[in-house]
Amino acid sequence: MKKSRFNLKLGPDSGLIWFVVNNMMCGKPHSWQDQTNYGRGDALSRTGQAYIIYGHPILKKGIFSCFVPSNKFNQSSKGWLQAYRYPGEGSEDVSRDAVVNALIGLWFNRDEKDFKLISDGIRWRLSKRYTQTIDMWLWHRSIATNNRLYAALYSLISIFNNLFCAGLNSLVLKLSGFKTVNQKDFKATSEKELIKFQRICRDIINSVKPTYSIHHHAWQTYSTPQNIFKWLHKKTGLLLVEKSNYVCRLLFGATVVARDIRAYECMDGFRWSRRLDESTNIDLAIASKDEVRFNAMDRDMLIMLYNKLASI
Repeated sequence: MKKSRFNLKLGPDSGLIWFVVNNMMCGKPHSWQDQTNYGRGDALSRTGQAYIIYGHPILKKGIFSCFVPSNKFNQSSKGWLQAYRYPGEGSEDVSRDAVVNALIGLWFNRDEKDFKLISDGIRWRLSKRYTQTIDMWLWHRSIATNNRLYAALYSLISIFNNLFCAGLNSLVLKLSGFKTVNQKDFKATSEKELIKFQRICRDIINSVKPTYSIHHHAWQTYSTPQNIFKWLHKKTGLLLVEKSNYVCRLLFGATVVARDIRAYECMDGFRWSRRLDESTNIDLAIASKDEVRFNAMDRDMLIMLYNKLASI
């Protein structure tokens, strides 16, 4: 199976859902978003994902444009690298998932020195709003230093976290009555369509372990150095995932059949970071062929990952 072609020349006026601006993978804004923003707030995270899929050096350049050295920074000093959501924007609230996706892009493309440079350079406090967590720190330091103890501790912490979140989300999903549907039948559910109890359930699901967090955790799990707990780490990760979230299932070690890969149609948002049930209130629909004639990111990630794992 083949991916779509990567195109870095067509911009916001091309009609594409995903396009490159200033070396960053940007996206068609939703109806309720600033139409001139092009998803810059998620650009670092999206560019990391695009670098995983396409491996183009321009995307790596974009990632590095979002890590700006302090005046004192060098590899032997006490300076640091400050992350941005988009070049020159978003340093005050850049999030863990944005930094994690950027690091995963570098890891997947075997840019070990660059991965270590950023891992060494980022501070515990990523921004005014977010700090690292102990599991995030253990994950990237286990890779940067090839430390199997850090990897084992990361997997062990993740096992307990996965079990707690999977158990709570499973209970809440049953109580809420939310049902996963086929991608062609999915329609975002507004607040007005839910009763008060269901709105509370949706808030719990999207705060305990939202699907975008599960997606980048799946990549973290996949990239974690082998350790005595990793097999159980992957098994408990699968408890968090919808059966139709093929990318996360592949990353957690499950088998996905070629028939399901071929049947998947590209959507107008990144499907692997959302659920196809009433817990999702963000527009998500099947994309037109013209919208994904290039840079069909969600389908391309699925095909790339399936082809890679099927050959092992």
